[in-house]
This record gives sequence, C-alpha cells and structure tokens, in this order.
Amino acid sequence: MAETAEEVPPVIDWAIAELGVAGPLGIGGISMGGTVAVVAAGLDPRLAAVAGGLAEGDWRRIGALYPLSAPNPYVQSCYDRSNPLSNLAHYQRRPAISFQLGAEDRVIPPGSAQRLAEALAPAYAASPERLEVVLEGGIGHEFTEGMWQRSLAWFRRFL
Repeated sequence: MAETAEEVPPVIDWAIAELGVAGPLGIGGISMGGTVAVVAAGLDPRLAAVAGGLAEGDWRRIGALYPLSAPNPYVQSCYDRSNPLSNLAHYQRRPAISFQLGAEDRVIPPGSAQRLAEALAPAYAASPERLEVVLEGGIGHEFTEGMWQRSLAWFRRFL
C-alpha cells in the first residue's frame, strides 16, 4: 500500500499536465484502495478530500480476521513511512477524510479508522467536520449503496 500511495503524486502530475485537471482534488477507494487513498492524502497536499470505503487508519490490524505476519525489513520500512496512525504529521493540513465502514467488519475492523480519528482530533479541532468515521450497522466487509452515496456527498461538500 505504501508504494501504491507513493505513485499517486506522479499520476496527479500527469493528469494536470496531460488532461488539464485542476484542483481541489479528491481521491477515494474501497478496502485496500481506500487505505491507499488515505495514505496518499497524507502525502500530496493537492488532495483536499478522501472517501475511504472500508479503509484502514492503523495498519496494526488489531482484532482483524487476518492479522499481519511478522514484518521483514522492507515491510517494516513501508509501515514506518506510511502507516497513517504512525505518521500523524502527514495530516496536519487537515484534508477532509471520510471513512465509510461496516460496523461488523472483521477484515478491516472499524477500530482502525477510529484510532486514527481520535489521534487526529487535536489537529482537526478547528474544523472537526473535515474528519468522520461512519459505521453502517449490521454490515461486514461490504461497500454498500449508502456508503457510496455518503462518499459522493463528501466529495460534493469538500471539492
């Protein structure tokens, strides 16, 4: 996920140069794609809004059905530079981040995003509306129509 998120800024450069894309820009994704979107928003200040569907805010996978194995040095370096909860400074400019999660998700438990939101709360104190964690009751690791509609509304609001 770290490498994929690090590829986003050059893609934005290309879209601006070749397609005339102008900001503010948003990024979204589902599951791993949502996590990549959250990480990318911490890396590139041109990303003003994120809709992270079923996304992680803490890569430790506490309570997950599939916990992480012991890292090798390469994996550890990716974690160290990109785990959102370990890199709060990346989010001090306060990109608008919406996590859309299943309350019963055991693949990416909602506590992951909740821990990040709690850790970022001081940085977002002047604009708490720019950070949300929405849990959809009775839903596991499934991106629903409601999550889709709330994500679209998030982009309309912040872009």
